[in-house]
Amino acid sequence: MRAVLAILAAVLLPVLCAGADVARCRLSKGLYEDRLALERRGPADSAAAEGALRLAGGGASTADPGKLQVIDQEYRRFFAELADITVHNDTAALEACCEQASPDRAGVLMCQLATFLAGGRKESKTFLELFPTGRKETALLWDLDSIGGAQGRTLFPPKGPSYKLIDELFLLVLDERDQAIPKYFNLASQATGEAARYMDEQIKLFLRESPAVVVNQWLQLRRYRPKLKTMALAMQKSASAAEIQKVMRAVRTFCEKDNPDCPDILKLYAGK
Repeated sequence: MRAVLAILAAVLLPVLCAGADVARCRLSKGLYEDRLALERRGPADSAAAEGALRLAGGGASTADPGKLQVIDQEYRRFFAELADITVHNDTAALEACCEQASPDRAGVLMCQLATFLAGGRKESKTFLELFPTGRKETALLWDLDSIGGAQGRTLFPPKGPSYKLIDELFLLVLDERDQAIPKYFNLASQATGEAARYMDEQIKLFLRESPAVVVNQWLQLRRYRPKLKTMALAMQKSASAAEIQKVMRAVRTFCEKDNPDCPDILKLYAGK
């Protein structure tokens, strides 16, 4: 009898484990849209809709106040499973995980980030091509931190997936990768609140520490001159005269004498 049980265990256990792996990271189709609809409705509207439906003799409302919690629990499970896979650096498992998460827009975006990082940031072209651009997509980007909660901050330290996406895009700007500058400044134009302040600090850092990139990429950057001028003025207010002079010397060093754009770049750094 024991021998039979041992044989059954040897046969069934891999099958059961495979079944569990197949379901790993699975997200329901349109989960983010469901969450967004519930957040827009709000608890007061949900309660009112529920009461109206019951008075009319109907059943329970689809705007169940507990549904948001259920959705967030599904996302938390996904984050935990994704974190476990990335810790073990299992490429095949990550691909399978992302396949299971593909029915949901938030899952897809988080998988894009995880895959980029797991690959040693080598596939920057793909990362930039898939980076959110339209308002609907960037709105999703800002929601990722609240969706991920504490688990999101653990997986994408220190501030979560939204800020990790910003940071990775900023690094690609410094590396002068194609599409990085328009993608970054498009995102900055849509940022509000803390995220806007965070990106403003990055732009000031960019102007101060990367004058060579500013000179090399001026044909793209000049489209965002109003934003850059605002940040250059803010940089002047927070830096000492010696620091500003150091930056100006660096800009002149990288500017060739026959570069027709350099007078405009120097005016930018002077806050003019």
